[in-house]
Amino acid sequence: MHTSASLLLSCRHLLGLALLTFCLNVLAQDIGNIERVAGPVSIAAGTVAREARQGEPIREGDIVTTGAGGEVLIKMNDNALFALRADTQFRFTEYRFNKQGSDSSLTHLLKGAVRSVSGLIAKAQPANVRLTTPTATVGIRGTDYEVVLIEQDSGDTRAGTYNLVNDGATLLQLNNGESIEVTREQTGFAPAQIIQGVTRMLLFRERPAFFRGGIFDNVLVQLAAQLLTDRAQQEIQRRLPIPSIPGIGNPLDFFNRSRKE
Repeated sequence: MHTSASLLLSCRHLLGLALLTFCLNVLAQDIGNIERVAGPVSIAAGTVAREARQGEPIREGDIVTTGAGGEVLIKMNDNALFALRADTQFRFTEYRFNKQGSDSSLTHLLKGAVRSVSGLIAKAQPANVRLTTPTATVGIRGTDYEVVLIEQDSGDTRAGTYNLVNDGATLLQLNNGESIEVTREQTGFAPAQIIQGVTRMLLFRERPAFFRGGIFDNVLVQLAAQLLTDRAQQEIQRRLPIPSIPGIGNPLDFFNRSRKE
């Protein structure tokens, strides 16, 4: 009798957990999606992992992991882009995009390397966009930037967070509040450990050799440019409605179709 009661309780408990998991998945909103994927890449939500496929949704809290030779390009709802290099773990910690002052994007590089082009949230609410690592925070000011996390000292390369800016600017900050501004074609460094008497934050004029391009970098640049063009055209049409021309329609749409053909 006791065994039957325990079994019934266990079944109810498992059913409750399954129902809760189902409800959470239903309520979870897509915050982005996989644009391109190559090699071993997985998406983990809690303890459940799935293979990353093109078109696969990204949700708040997801951890995307790339294996050896694996890379992935992710587009967020605000048009921000993230290209994860091989052997990388990246978490989408917090994301809000309602075109309000409360919009925010907080991501965390657990290991490896990432290149990113910021989107609409960084343009409207730059203070609410941050990429963190175990030792530093990168504040985004509307830019194209890369971050590499070096976990151990190796030769002349110190362990820590390296932040390269391809365009725009970032603010690289240690956990103790010390910070430096990194501008175009500069690389900022925040050490993994603060050692007495050793310079903490550094700024390099030359690109460190371990910043290597990814297989989706060209796609990232092209997609970012296209999204920017589309946004500009939408803004023009919003401010100055363009009349439709008989037989052609909207001149901008006609021009875009002709260009693609």
